[in-house]
Amino acid sequence: MPVQTGKTPGALRSNPYGKEIRMTDDEFEQLVRFIYEKTGIEFKSSKKYLLENRLSPRLVELGCTSYHDYLLLLKYDSNNEFQHFTSAITINETSFLRNMPQLRVFVDEVLPRVVKQAQDRAVRKVRLWSAGCSSGEEPYSLALLIAEKHPRLFNQKAVEIVATDIDEEILAKAREGVYSEFSLRNLSPIQKNNHFTREGRYFRITPKIKSIVRFTRLNLHDSARMRLMHDVDIIFFRNVMIYFGTEARKQILANMYDSLNPGGYLFLGHSESLHGLTKAFKLVNFGKIIVYQKQIRV
Repeated sequence: MPVQTGKTPGALRSNPYGKEIRMTDDEFEQLVRFIYEKTGIEFKSSKKYLLENRLSPRLVELGCTSYHDYLLLLKYDSNNEFQHFTSAITINETSFLRNMPQLRVFVDEVLPRVVKQAQDRAVRKVRLWSAGCSSGEEPYSLALLIAEKHPRLFNQKAVEIVATDIDEEILAKAREGVYSEFSLRNLSPIQKNNHFTREGRYFRITPKIKSIVRFTRLNLHDSARMRLMHDVDIIFFRNVMIYFGTEARKQILANMYDSLNPGGYLFLGHSESLHGLTKAFKLVNFGKIIVYQKQIRV
């Protein structure tokens, strides 16, 4: 999440509507508490300008004269405004085939293992979960790698990918599956040709790749909803945990542990770890790549 520095707290700033909004320190603290209570996402004092800059246009659009008024709207109005709110405060920065060494471990090592485990349990379908999927690049990347490396599994629909995010607007973009060339920068020309159709300056993911991916809205901080995620074999929770506070991370990881089948795997971002958060998972090394596993009880 980018940090804006060198700004005077509470200073007046312009926005696209041509008006200026001020956020007081007290309003910032109230908003931060509200965000954490509802989503588990943590905003430190250095992010005040970022929060103000992202929310100011919405306040002007709604006719709110202060962030206090907007907070009252969030607390007591319909759920629709909360969806606009989460869209404004969340960061969506991703690309196809991000961290390919990790994805090679997934498709070459981990996926065959969980398929074997599923077969041992007489289960015909493996379930993957892309948590914090943003605009869909990660789950579609998993799908196209499975189509390339394990065509039999793919064609038999023996793998299901559930992709979740708190932002309904970004999920709509994911379901549409249309991307700029920059998002596809890690793909080879053959992969672009096989898995996308060109539409002017943009690329649309093929129905074939879409067919095993299902998008749904989920607040990872909502334990009741998290408990509905079950029988999962592999979770991708990459480059998302950094936005949550420590206690929220612990809660989310505990719920993810419960969501996983015994022997299931958890992928984190390459710079993230479970140190100081949970000891429930077993650390597994695949060369230089670290993956976490829910142990099989004997």
